[in-house]
Amino acid sequence: MNSVQSAFEKSFGALLKNSQVSFLYHENGYKLASYNESQALVPASNTKLFCTASALMLNTSQKVLPSFQVLKDGEVEQERLKGNLIIDACGSLDFSGRYPTSLSIEEKNQKLAERIDQFANRIKSFGVKFVDGDLKVSFHRWNGIVENPHYNAAVPFLFNENTVDTSVADGELQVCPKEPLIFSFKQDEEIKNQDKRAKNTIFYNPNTDSKDYWRINKTDGNEYARQMLKRELEKRGVKFLGKSHSGNTELLFEVEQQESVEDYTYPINQYSDNLRAELLALQINRLTQGQATYKGLNNSLKEILGDNVKGAFEFYDGSGLSRKNKCSATSLVSLLEWAGNSSWHQAFEQSLSVASFSGTLAKRFHGTPFEKSFIGKTGTLNKVTALSGYWLKDPYTKVTLSFIGNGDDNTKYWQALESFAKKLK
Repeated sequence: MNSVQSAFEKSFGALLKNSQVSFLYHENGYKLASYNESQALVPASNTKLFCTASALMLNTSQKVLPSFQVLKDGEVEQERLKGNLIIDACGSLDFSGRYPTSLSIEEKNQKLAERIDQFANRIKSFGVKFVDGDLKVSFHRWNGIVENPHYNAAVPFLFNENTVDTSVADGELQVCPKEPLIFSFKQDEEIKNQDKRAKNTIFYNPNTDSKDYWRINKTDGNEYARQMLKRELEKRGVKFLGKSHSGNTELLFEVEQQESVEDYTYPINQYSDNLRAELLALQINRLTQGQATYKGLNNSLKEILGDNVKGAFEFYDGSGLSRKNKCSATSLVSLLEWAGNSSWHQAFEQSLSVASFSGTLAKRFHGTPFEKSFIGKTGTLNKVTALSGYWLKDPYTKVTLSFIGNGDDNTKYWQALESFAKKLK
């Protein structure tokens, strides 16, 4: 038995008897340690690695992120559009100030305002200051689920990613976007952390500094985004008169997605952003199967990944929230090794968290050989823990590993992972 296999068995011990585990450890492509590496288990957010890798691969041959289209169904005369202004967003994240996370709430609002300013000015450049009809939303190109029963906020049309970012400092609450519809805020000096309760009400303690973000639920995300954008456009001099109208639709102008695929996927792996992961999965299915639905997603991923990824996997969403998702340590290590040798490896690897330094691994593996030299993706559901990534052991040795544990307390899995890392040399 080699030292790596010994370190694994000593660290995980009882967990191997009381839960299901799939584990694989490769050093420069050679297997040094394993345990049920072919067993397909629930991988939680390690699912995101398959979707982001697929998007980066797909982007080498076709456009993954669609443009934002603005249409009209009437003529423009004397600063008046005699019809409706129609948005065909198709999952675009143009109206957002969410990232990077280092921005203050004030800076996020400024970034969001700049994007809306640009959009309003573009509309006015076509001579439109009044719209006889309304601001409407089209789902023609999306051709998929308009309301998302799996993840309510992930819909074709979004405003600030259908999320409100919150910060409490020195007794003051700041939010982005400012004055969001649907959300309400109440003080509660009895709580430690922020908490969202019924009807999208967010409770916060004014005496405790905190940062968080909250997504809409139990409401129509498209309609929320439509009302938010309409309100902001009216503030900027584009007025909607609400008269009934229907005519021939034609393209007014088109806006390319402001984020690159690399920028788009970065928060998915770095911060485990579920909304972006779900939208990306739907976009992948839209491009390969013709419809933005979850049906056939697994076939889409297999079509893109092809023979590059070995082992079993079955996916029903993009975020990893579904417990129907299954994959093995073999498939994850195979994916990572293929991605690490791809033309887009740099973008993929830079999206991963760094142990003891950034993202979801910022507080992990202090004082171990992994500290600041392991990059990877975590995965967590109740009694599900996963960790997959790369460890640069030395300038000549690159380790690729994957661990999936199902059935025991998450704390126990992480204690075993920390113990395992400490035993490595």
